[in-house]
Amino acid sequence: MTLATDGAADSLNVHLGSDTTQSAVTGVTVDAVEIESALIASKGADGNTLTDFEADSLTELTIIGSKTLSVTLNDSAAVATIPLTTVDASGFTGASLTVTAVEADSGVTVTTGSDALTVTVGDGANDITGTAGNDSITTGSGADTIVSYGGDDTIVAGNGANTITATDGENNVTGGSGVDTITVGDGNNTIAGGAGADVIVAGAGANTITNTSGNATITAGSGNNTVTNTAGDSTITLGGGTNTVNLTAGNSTVVTGDGADDINITAGNNDITSGGGNDTISLGSGNDTVDAGAGTDAVDFRSRGALGRAPSLVPRQ
Repeated sequence: MTLATDGAADSLNVHLGSDTTQSAVTGVTVDAVEIESALIASKGADGNTLTDFEADSLTELTIIGSKTLSVTLNDSAAVATIPLTTVDASGFTGASLTVTAVEADSGVTVTTGSDALTVTVGDGANDITGTAGNDSITTGSGADTIVSYGGDDTIVAGNGANTITATDGENNVTGGSGVDTITVGDGNNTIAGGAGADVIVAGAGANTITNTSGNATITAGSGNNTVTNTAGDSTITLGGGTNTVNLTAGNSTVVTGDGADDINITAGNNDITSGGGNDTISLGSGNDTVDAGAGTDAVDFRSRGALGRAPSLVPRQ
């Protein structure tokens, strides 16, 4: 379908599916490069798809209906980006909604009433609100704000000072370059911070957290956490549980709770404090300071520090 308009605040209503025949429609394409606002209603049956909506002028998209829907917004060859700023699907009640707008680089606010959300947007200060289901959220560069409620969510944020919040569930969160703030609830979360002094807070559970660049601050609750720091002077605080900490570079400070922790150091001048429990601590090539706490601990300091100095082992008073 191709539409020509006068280019002055034009709007378009698209109804997909048929309530009469209880059927869905797929593969719909719309050439509406002069449309500024649009409403899409998903009716009939689950599985409606609008595969190519050329939206050179689109700033506002409203989605309603109760049947699962997938919408892909593209730009034409005449422009490089889509000026989209709002996707309002708060009146959509279907089981799942997928919105793809990779060329939307103006910062998009997305809200939905669906049970689950899959959304991909481009650069800009995006504001994405997920659902209580299993969401998949991908954003480009920019200072994004992403909130998701419950479910097992996958969140990938681009470069920028992102703020990401996901509640209880088995979440998989990846931050880009920039000072990200990542907060997740209880569950077996997997978190990868990018370059920057990220602040990562995870609740109770078997969390896996990796910092590959930047001076991160990492806090995780009780559970069998695994934290790996491959660069940067990080501060790592973990609750009770059988924690595993791997430090391959940087001068980090590590505090763990009660539990049989396994702390492995390759390099750097690190400060380690472990709580009660039978801990195993293997020191690397730097000058480390260790307070192993109560318990029957094993500390391997066969690797000497710089100039042949041994790491410092602090006795419990």
